[in-house]
Amino acid sequence: MMGLRERLAQLFNPFRHDSNQAKRRRKNSIPGIQVEDLESRLVLYAATGNAWPTPDVITISFEPDGTNLGGVSSNLNAAFNAQPALNGVWQQEILRAAQVWSQATNINFVVVGDSGAAIGSGLYQQGSPTIGDIRIGGYNFGNSFLAQAFQPPPVNNQSLGGDIEFNTAQTFNVGSGTDLFTVAVHEFGHALGLDHSAISTSEMYWAYNGVKPSLTSDDIAGIRNIYSNNNARAKDNYEGAGGNDTINNASSVTGPLKRSTKSGIIDGLDLTTTSDTDFYKVNIPTCASSTMVVRVQATGLSMLAPKLTVYGDDKVTVLGTVTGTSGSTISFTVNGIHNNDNYYFKVEGADESPFGMGAYGLTMDLGADSPPLVTPPNTTLLNGVPYSSGGGEADTFIDDTLHVASPSDPAAPTVAIAASNGLTGTAAAGSVITVSENDTVIGTTTADDAGNWSFSLAALPKGTYELEATVTDAAGISSLPAEITLKIRRHS
Repeated sequence: MMGLRERLAQLFNPFRHDSNQAKRRRKNSIPGIQVEDLESRLVLYAATGNAWPTPDVITISFEPDGTNLGGVSSNLNAAFNAQPALNGVWQQEILRAAQVWSQATNINFVVVGDSGAAIGSGLYQQGSPTIGDIRIGGYNFGNSFLAQAFQPPPVNNQSLGGDIEFNTAQTFNVGSGTDLFTVAVHEFGHALGLDHSAISTSEMYWAYNGVKPSLTSDDIAGIRNIYSNNNARAKDNYEGAGGNDTINNASSVTGPLKRSTKSGIIDGLDLTTTSDTDFYKVNIPTCASSTMVVRVQATGLSMLAPKLTVYGDDKVTVLGTVTGTSGSTISFTVNGIHNNDNYYFKVEGADESPFGMGAYGLTMDLGADSPPLVTPPNTTLLNGVPYSSGGGEADTFIDDTLHVASPSDPAAPTVAIAASNGLTGTAAAGSVITVSENDTVIGTTTADDAGNWSFSLAALPKGTYELEATVTDAAGISSLPAEITLKIRRHS
């Protein structure tokens, strides 16, 4: 059986640790909990062994309202648009949450359309042409969870893997209260293969304990362990040993510019941080046209918002600057070019937000028959055989056994089971009910004016528990404890 400390750790967890690999987040409905000193039992990041087979491009899509989520319909768009704090910004906050993971390791996200197919349907576990690898939806959970996310393959070897659903009955905010970005970062961590961490400041900590604007070192170590062999996001091959972050050490891209096709394609490029800049130099070959179109392509490669600056041969004269939005392709036309002219290109992020980094490609067009294009990586992977999936709907308590031994003390609380919430009972109005195990307090609640009280056990994993419930009146006098033996099992 799981020990007391581990069970307490999960009881403190408003983010449900689901044994079926569907990670769920909920508000703390147990008042008065005080966490013990955790330093002696810190558990750092936890990698589950699940990961996207082709992390070069992981697609994200937003499910249209009405999408079948296993018997309930997604209403995320209507619900979030109806919340004043979220209207017009919620999709960007969710995508920003995904992008902070890209900053740490070798993964890229691309936003695609969603056909509205039922959750878990289709032929692909990654690379479907009609839905994202990670689909974003939501519905009214009917409980206090905030969100849930399914682990990626191999535990979910179908399109269900990575999907994230938000509880549309909850009120989310931006930058305060229940912060949508913070919740989404946590869920993307699960969708990428991370489990919970015991570091309270970590995004992957099991409890929602406030706004967290960025990943911690523990989160970063975890995601790098999965996708970049414990290293930072890798630099591209054009960076070279000395880098290409100044115009004087610009990387030559003359070689890929072919006279036969009048075009050049340079792929596999990357802005590894939001402050990274890449410089390139091209020497115009003979038999060229009088114009050159330079393109920076993030489309199909990442959520980078690119910025391009073109310089003349003197390395000083700016011929033009173009800025794009997240995941876009931008271009600039250089007129009046001549054979053997030198031009310089500076590629950087449009700003220093998380969208200021990511994979991209560079193309040059000297009058090609068709515009050159960087081909996105092929991430197509069919469903596994046999079908497997971990996780499902929110767990429900099933009361196998509930034994309560109440003392003769008339002040002792009565205790009953609430089918899906935990313990309920009666006591004197306004009195405080304390629930303990082995003399360790795990939480308190207060009887209402009618003398009714409830105590959520929703965060407890399956197992057998021996609890005690005592009542403390306004004068500070406590009753003898009602002893509770409770066996819980869960299903999904």
